[in-house]
Amino acid sequence: MDKEEQKLVAFYFPHDIGASNDPKLVDLRMSFGWKSIGMYWAIIEALHKEKEGKLPIRIITSMILDFYCQEEIRISQHIKEEAKEFEKVLYANALLIKQKGYATANRVQKNLLHRKIKSEKARESALSRWSKTAVISQEKDDMRTHSEHNANAMLVKERKGKERKGYILSLALTHWNKRNVWPSTSPTPQNGLVVDKLLPKCFKETSDLKTEWNKIAPTQQEWEDAVKAYVLEIANRNPDNDYAKHRFSFYEFIKQKNGYTKFLNR
Repeated sequence: MDKEEQKLVAFYFPHDIGASNDPKLVDLRMSFGWKSIGMYWAIIEALHKEKEGKLPIRIITSMILDFYCQEEIRISQHIKEEAKEFEKVLYANALLIKQKGYATANRVQKNLLHRKIKSEKARESALSRWSKTAVISQEKDDMRTHSEHNANAMLVKERKGKERKGYILSLALTHWNKRNVWPSTSPTPQNGLVVDKLLPKCFKETSDLKTEWNKIAPTQQEWEDAVKAYVLEIANRNPDNDYAKHRFSFYEFIKQKNGYTKFLNR
């Protein structure tokens, strides 16, 4: 079992306590009995084990037939027909949805997206902690050679120390570049143009970029909140409006007043 499979096995998904009273599941239970609820949750568990939360429709069909098959007893025609009807109801009630030959469920996609966001935040938090440790280590080295510098060098070092107190520019660029396309596991937003083009990537830390970055000097939380607000604003634009195609570059976003500053205060 590789590391990815181990993560999936250890992953827990939320199961709300009122699920059995969901009208869609009540309809399922009234038509096929309590066994159908167990069948449904077994399918949901199987979908959660898949990286993208999807399985080929033929696999779902096979699972349902297997549920109806008693050990060492051939499936009768009546049971086969009920299995087919059960599968139809799952799709008709939107408990499962079809996507280009695959089957998935909205609750599965939502859970996996939540898990992905938590994983990204944990990774960024780890990078941030590592960066702070690197800064502290550098400052200790600076202190050991402090007596060798003249007054002007000391002033320059002090200014650099102040600049490091905010969120590191390289980490902000990484956070920005990850959002160049809309996540495939997320529901398609109102502005469908973001699916293939969200935020334009930026790879080079120019002197102008560093200057503008030091002017705003955001914390990690402030930066992530502002970018999140901007992405949501783009996703909710009217796709028929020409402005739906407009995107700030990284430089424009931190420099212009209707960029970072505006979305931080939303």
